[in-house]
Amino acid sequence: MTASGSSPGFMEYPGLGVQSRYFMDMVLKLGGKKYRQANGMDAYRVKCPACGCPGAIMGLGRKGTTYMLLCPNTGKCSLPSHTNGSAGGLNLHQLINHYGGDELLKEWLREGRKSNYYEDWLPIKNSGRRIV
Repeated sequence: MTASGSSPGFMEYPGLGVQSRYFMDMVLKLGGKKYRQANGMDAYRVKCPACGCPGAIMGLGRKGTTYMLLCPNTGKCSLPSHTNGSAGGLNLHQLINHYGGDELLKEWLREGRKSNYYEDWLPIKNSGRRIV
């Protein structure tokens, strides 16, 4: 395992069903309290692991493929931002890599290596025609 926690064959975004357990583990670890609905799911107010700001938010990202942590403390927070002056944030994979702890990171990487093709897998269907 490398320092960043990435490894060959790891799927960064397992299905939301798999991610939800790890999302709730991180919400509890960061002292989360239910805040409101965001992108159709519950969002939680948590303490930012980088700067300690109590106004950080964890919830489902806009694209709906993973969960996100956003910190509004633009001046003092070390979380990366998308544009200058906007809120910094991490996706769930990055959050677990940097702040999840050894045990949670090991579980997360093990889960990401599992094949979850069965959720979205569409096999090739035999049309019955023979190609010669």
